[in-house]
Formats: sequence, C-alpha cells, structure tokens
Amino acid sequence: MDELVLKLGVEFKASKDEGLDTPTWSIEFLGHWLTTEEGVMAYPAPSKVEKLTNTLAESARLPYMPYKALEELVGKLAFAGQTHRLLKVYLSFIYDVLIAHRPGDYP
Repeated sequence: MDELVLKLGVEFKASKDEGLDTPTWSIEFLGHWLTTEEGVMAYPAPSKVEKLTNTLAESARLPYMPYKALEELVGKLAFAGQTHRLLKVYLSFIYDVLIAHRPGDYP
C-alpha cells in the first residue's frame, strides 16, 4: 500500500502508518489512546495527559488567571473528559463560574 501511495505522489507521515502492515495492540488516534491490551476503549493519549498536567501546574502557580486562559484550560479538560464521566461533573462547576463571570456582563 505504501508503494501505491508513493507512486500517486501522496506525502504522509511514517508515524501515521502504524498498524497497517503489522498488528498493534494500541494506537493514538485523534488525541485518544485506543488499546485492547488493558481492555480500555479510549482515554487521552499520554502526550495529551503530559501537556495537560504541565498546563495545570503552570496555572496553579498564577496569582490569577485571565478569562480567556481559563476558557482554553476548560476546553482542554473537556476534551480529556470525553472518556471520564467524573471529570464532566467537576467541569460543570467551572462552567458555572465561566458563565457567571463572562466579560462584558458587568455594569
């Protein structure tokens, strides 16, 4: 298949070719880690978890957080929460804070 793709002149990343020629037990797909080894359907890929952990640590050191930065952080947490039901519950409280303190809503 790789030969056909190359003949057609299509460029692709070799890292995206994982699992086509040889079977694999786990693979990263659209930021989620899919694995059959542990019986887990999907959870955020280790690279995403590391980035999110670093972002949370940096945010915790700030004396305050700009509204836009908080929105971005909540978006990343929501992405991670797609596979974790309890995270969605905790995020609902942050959504309430975002809605209550939306810029431009002050007199």
